[in-house]
Amino acid sequence: MTDKTQILALADKVEKLEGGCRETNFDITAALNPSWEREDRKDGQKFLWEGTEAVHIPDSVEPFTSSIDAAMTLVPEGQVLLSVNYNVISQKYYVDVGSPDTEFTLGRAKHKLIPNAITAAALRAIGDNDES
Repeated sequence: MTDKTQILALADKVEKLEGGCRETNFDITAALNPSWEREDRKDGQKFLWEGTEAVHIPDSVEPFTSSIDAAMTLVPEGQVLLSVNYNVISQKYYVDVGSPDTEFTLGRAKHKLIPNAITAAALRAIGDNDES
């Protein structure tokens, strides 16, 4: 089970990014896999461990903040992008994630880059849907 506060904080962080960020992608992967042990070494190296196997380092995680395809994998099962709009005045994408049956928005975000907007909205949908 994920930590709602941590997931929602990551959504806020993604909305503040200027572009893609491998460190944030790593943090998202770690937050969504709480059974994996995180190791942040003094020399700056980071690892996610599953048992005795290092399963991820920052360069090997999905590029959620720089790839639309990767960002879409965060949209929770049974939910869809309800809307994706671009505002020419603010020059930002506005994304809503929610149930296609009820059209109820569970996650909403805005960003100048669409992968970040989708990532933040999906994280909010995950965080708001989490039972922890």
